[in-house]
Amino acid sequence: MNEGPSMIDVDLGDAKPLRTLPNNSEARLTIIKVSIEDHKKRANVSNLHLWLDCGESDVDDVQVWLPIPNYTWKADDMKSYTKAVNRFKGFCQAFSFTPPISDDRLIGLSGWAIISEEEVDMNPGRFRNSVRDFISK
Repeated sequence: MNEGPSMIDVDLGDAKPLRTLPNNSEARLTIIKVSIEDHKKRANVSNLHLWLDCGESDVDDVQVWLPIPNYTWKADDMKSYTKAVNRFKGFCQAFSFTPPISDDRLIGLSGWAIISEEEVDMNPGRFRNSVRDFISK
């Protein structure tokens, strides 16, 4: 157990804003973190939440939420289910894998995407990247 206060030493001179990639640019991205979360708008559907790194230390991570299509969704709404399956298929092809795969095995896979740059709703003037589309090369 520590006795007395600890000194926390951080070089605040290293603080700098991270930039985003240009809208509609192509980037090779590597999956660095994965989680599976409940979909906020669709009951009984989960999202695959991905953190993607472009390999440039001054660019913020690209985050993507991919709905995971399932049989309940297919029975309820075939058109939106098909759109979700098409997007998921594009992701699988871009990152060169076929389901089933465990979420932890996705970490380290790399693939190509067309980037979107969008303003953060809750923080006007601040931008973030997302994936407009996954592409196979």
